[in-house]
Amino acid sequence: MKSKKYWILAAVVTCVSVFLSMSVLGISFGEKNQLEIYGISTLKGLKGVNVHVFLFDDESTQVNRDTLQTKVELELRKAGIKVVSDMPDNNVGFLFVVCQLDKAKDLPMYYGALSVSLHQDIKLIRNPKIMTRAQTWPLSKAPTIFIAGDKVLEQQVDEILTDLLDIFLNDYLAANPKEPEKRKPTFEELVKPKTNK
Repeated sequence: MKSKKYWILAAVVTCVSVFLSMSVLGISFGEKNQLEIYGISTLKGLKGVNVHVFLFDDESTQVNRDTLQTKVELELRKAGIKVVSDMPDNNVGFLFVVCQLDKAKDLPMYYGALSVSLHQDIKLIRNPKIMTRAQTWPLSKAPTIFIAGDKVLEQQVDEILTDLLDIFLNDYLAANPKEPEKRKPTFEELVKPKTNK
């Protein structure tokens, strides 16, 4: 009976967090709020991302840190976001993916929490010589809490990570829209003689 309550609670928490994080405009609620208050996104002008995946797991052999790292980097590259291993300039952020898994006692299931956040180097207004690193995206959001059976743990983690990355990618691409590609002339246009009328 207890496990049924946990499943229902996990489903409700996941649905509410996804609903609150997305808006009709395709950007997250936090990003929309930031634009309304400050008029600019903290993601604007970000030239690349340094990815760090942290996996805290007692017993699971299904979820692998390297697999999560590869997935995150691949999704960023597919969206046209540069993934860097070093920090060439201040226009790069740190994307942290944190996954915590705990095995339930005497039950074939795991309790988990998964979060995606971006941190950047920032300076104090009163003294620009003082620089620190702080979370700049999302402005406020608790980790996604979930419960998954042994057999579907890897799939559950993958689905939640995909949803969280989609939110980040939507916000990033909204803040940094790609310029339309200039149309290249066709071969016929290049070789066709111009006529003066």
